[in-house]
Amino acid sequence: MIGVVFVHYRIPEKRLQEHFEWNLSEYQKQETRVYVVADKEYKVPRVAKCLVYPEPMDIFSLAKTKNHGIRAAIADGCDPIIVTDVDVCFSQEAFAACAR
Repeated sequence: MIGVVFVHYRIPEKRLQEHFEWNLSEYQKQETRVYVVADKEYKVPRVAKCLVYPEPMDIFSLAKTKNHGIRAAIADGCDPIIVTDVDVCFSQEAFAACAR
């Protein structure tokens, strides 16, 4: 199963919705599990899991939050794991290249 990890931390919810508008069909074509690391619980499509980062951060750490998602993807047996950003819109070719 392909894993996709991105962070949606203290960003307007509209950006999360846009991410799935742009990419959901590609995720559904492949056997993909998406891990959204967030500061609070968000409703996400069936292909995704929202992982609330477990501790508050005075200073935001992108490394800590992304690693939290990567660990979950590894634990679920994902291979490969694509680490991206919430504002990325994959083309079919780009997603296929990342998955390879």
